[in-house]
Amino acid sequence: PKPCSPGTFNDLNGQISCTACADGNYSAYPGAVVCDLCPIGSYCDEKDEPPKPCPAGFFCLEGQTVGTPCPTGYQTTLTG
Repeated sequence: PKPCSPGTFNDLNGQISCTACADGNYSAYPGAVVCDLCPIGSYCDEKDEPPKPCPAGFFCLEGQTVGTPCPTGYQTTLTG
């Protein structure tokens, strides 16, 4: 058997293909049986890479694929 590629998973036996992770989820290593939900303070724009820290000036909720700009009157100077 071949392991699933990063960015995909397979949680069943006897399958011939793997399933892509949903948006906002990732599997950064081969052979995943589940995809992980992108955590708070990070964004996951690539399903086959680990989460990236949310940049300064943005906030990131769980499962985001991009950071959200801080609203007018709010700011953050730290990443994550």
